Amino acid sequence: MAVLRKDMQTGGSGNGNSISSLSQFVEMSSEERRKLFRRLLGENVLRRVDSLIEQDWHCDWALDFEGTEE
Repeated sequence: MAVLRKDMQTGGSGNGNSISSLSQFVEMSSEERRKLFRRLLGENVLRRVDSLIEQDWHCDWALDFEGTEE
């Protein structure tokens, strides 16, 4: 995550930077993650990370936006 921190200009606490770094990691493209982290994490780990990040994370079943009650 130090790779991501070098571009950050937020002056908050360490915890805030960690959250921002994680957000940047998740939001970057698969190609960017591979370019930056292939040697550190390895191809198998990056493949698993990609499969989890790229999943369709629908949670409509858990949220009731319609306001309907049984």
